Amino acid sequence: MTDRTTIKAVVGNDHTEIYALSEDIVVERDVMIPTSQGPRLAANIFTPSTGGPWPVIMCCTTYGKDLHPLNYTLAGRGPANRSIGLDMGDMRVSEATPFEAADPGYWVPHGFVVVHVDALGSGKSEGEAALGLGEAVVDAFCDAIGWAADQGWSNGKVGLNGVSYLAAVQWRIAARRPRGLAAIVPWEGFTDVLSDVVCHGGIPETAFFPWWMSGEKSESPADDGGPFFSCEKPVVEPGPFATFVGLPLGVTPNRADFPISEVDFGSIEVPLLTCASWSAQGLHSRGAMNGFVRSASQHKHLYTHGRHEWTVSNSREALEHQRLFYERYLLDREVTVPAVRLEIRRSLEDYEVRFENEFLPESVVVTPWYLDAASGLLAANHAPKDTTANYDSESDSDRLVFRHAFTVDTEISGPMVLRCFMSIESGFDLDLFVGVRKFDEHGEEVEFWNRLSRHDIVTRGWLRASRRPDPVSVGDSLAPAPDYERELPVVPGEVMELNVEILPSSTFFEAGSTLALELRGRDITELPNFQHHRIFNCGKHSLHTGPRHPSQLLVPLVRRA
Repeated sequence: MTDRTTIKAVVGNDHTEIYALSEDIVVERDVMIPTSQGPRLAANIFTPSTGGPWPVIMCCTTYGKDLHPLNYTLAGRGPANRSIGLDMGDMRVSEATPFEAADPGYWVPHGFVVVHVDALGSGKSEGEAALGLGEAVVDAFCDAIGWAADQGWSNGKVGLNGVSYLAAVQWRIAARRPRGLAAIVPWEGFTDVLSDVVCHGGIPETAFFPWWMSGEKSESPADDGGPFFSCEKPVVEPGPFATFVGLPLGVTPNRADFPISEVDFGSIEVPLLTCASWSAQGLHSRGAMNGFVRSASQHKHLYTHGRHEWTVSNSREALEHQRLFYERYLLDREVTVPAVRLEIRRSLEDYEVRFENEFLPESVVVTPWYLDAASGLLAANHAPKDTTANYDSESDSDRLVFRHAFTVDTEISGPMVLRCFMSIESGFDLDLFVGVRKFDEHGEEVEFWNRLSRHDIVTRGWLRASRRPDPVSVGDSLAPAPDYERELPVVPGEVMELNVEILPSSTFFEAGSTLALELRGRDITELPNFQHHRIFNCGKHSLHTGPRHPSQLLVPLVRRA
C-alpha cells in the first residue's frame, strides 16, 4: 500500500472516492495457497488486529488481486467506458479493493477476514492460464476455500463474494460443495455462458463476448463492423468446436460443442444471496435470476435493482444487506434477512422498494395481451379478424409497434413472453429482436439503465427461429429457453409459432402512460458494449394475428391493494 491519502474525483457522471486502509488491519500479501493440482494460488489476506477466529469472505478473481482502484476508476477501464458513453458509477472503496471484489476496508472492521485470490494461471498464481470458468480453475478455488477454513484466524466458515465474473464462478464452486463453504453472494453474474452471454435467444453477441474473451479488459468493447445480413447460411469447417470457432460468422453453437458446461443448480445447497438486476440485460440479469430460481438451496435470498451496476454494488445499502446475510449464515446470529428485495422502477432513478416472500410476487397474475396487426394495439381479446403486418428485416428503422395505454396505475414485475406467429418471404432463418418501452402521459419516452448506459428501454428479448423452443414443451412457462440441442427448419411462407423470452423487470406504469412492444430485424438499441451484427435475416418478416394465429404478450401484472 503506497498511497495513504484519500483520493476524491468527479469525472463525467461518476463520483469516485478511494480511501486509505486502516492501519488496524493486518495485511499479508502474496500468500501462496497449495492446491491438489500442484500449482499454488496467490492470495492477499486482510484480518482484524485483535480477537478471532473470524468468518472468511473470499473473492476469486481473474482480474488481478493487486489491481488498484485507480486503475479501473480513473485510468484504464474508466476512461475507456466514458469514451463510448458508459458510466463507471459512483464508488467509495479502499485502496486494497480489486475490481468487483469485496472491500476489506468495510468488511474487516465488521469482524470478517477478507481473502482475495488470483485464479489459476493468472495474476501471481502459478500454473498455466486456463479457461476462467473451466474445471481446473474451479477446482483450484475449491482447494483455496478448504485451506482458508482450516487457518487459525478462521472460524471454519467461508463465504464467497464478488460481482460479474467473481459472481459467475461462485455458482460453479457452490455446485462442487467444497469443505468450509458456508454461504455465497453472487452479486450480478451470469450462470449459463452460452445462453446468458455468448448467444441471446440463439443469436450470437458480437461486441462484449469477443472483447471479454480477448483479455483486453481496459479497451472499449466493439465488434468488427456494422450489421451483416446473410441470406445464405455460413459454412464452417468440421471439428469438435467448429461452431464455436465460427461464431463471428453468426453461427449458433450447439450445447455439445460449447466448451463451458451448464451450472449444476441441483447441487447448490449452500445459503445464497444473489443480486439480479433489471439493468444488466444480456449479461447478468437472466443468469442471476435463473440461479435464484433453480438452485436447490433451502435458504435463498434475492436483491433486485434497476440502476447502475457498480454504483449499487458499492453502495452502503447493498453492503449492509450483505452483512445481515453473512451474520446469519457465517456467525449464526438471529437476524432477519428479507427473502426478496423487489425494486420497482418508475424511471431512470425513481423507484420504490417492497419486500416479498418469493419471486414472482405472490400477487402476480399472468395476463395475455393480444396483438392486433390491423390496429397496432395490445388488447384483452384476440383480434376479431386474421390480419398480417410485416417489416423489412434488413432495415435500420422499419419495425412493428403495438401499444397498451394504461387507465389505472399498474405494476409489471417478472419476465414476459411474446408468443407470436411469424413467417419469412425469403432466406433460411429469422432473427427477431423484441423490446418493451415506456412512454409517459405526454408521449415522451422514459429511459432506464442497461449495460452501464442511462439511455435504454424497459426490457428486451431475442430469438433465432431455427432455435425456437418446441411450443408443446413451453406450456405456460415464462422462461421459454432457445433450443441449443438441434436446429429446426425455417421455410419461406410457412407460419411458425415463436415463444420469445423477454427478460425479467419490475416497472411501474402510471395511469396515462403507455407500454409499447416493438418487433424488428436488428438490435432495438445500439449500445457500444452490446450488439448483434451477424444476423440471418432476408427480406420481409410477417406477423400473423387473429383467431387462427392468436399472437400475444404474456404480462405479469401485480394486483395492488
